[in-house]
Amino acid sequence: MKILMINHTLDYYAGSETFTYTLAVELQREGHEIICFSPKLGPLAERIRKKGIEVTDDLSTIDTDIDVIHAHHRHETLIAY
Repeated sequence: MKILMINHTLDYYAGSETFTYTLAVELQREGHEIICFSPKLGPLAERIRKKGIEVTDDLSTIDTDIDVIHAHHRHETLIAY
């Protein structure tokens, strides 16, 4: 499946940010195509990219052929919708 993961920041290491990283890596390992979106990127986003996962802060660059949106916060969910 193609999964879009959304979090309010991928800048630093905290609760939902760390969970987003862990889940993205494990889902990719299981064979899913993962894209991570956040309006605020930083060191954690770079760590995710180093795992071969696409990371962006621009929703217009994402193909609309997404099977699942996994979002952690309501504002980002509304943005993606």
